[in-house]
Amino acid sequence: MKREQIIERPDWREKATEYGFNFHTMYGEPYWCEDAYY
Repeated sequence: MKREQIIERPDWREKATEYGFNFHTMYGEPYWCEDAYY
């Protein structure tokens, strides 16, 4: 499996909230890694 680095989308928190995913940030930290994918 290969991990690819990408640029974090600047509006990912707003998009997550828009779709009803309101726990995208926990304890001041992002819930998932937005700057890479497999």
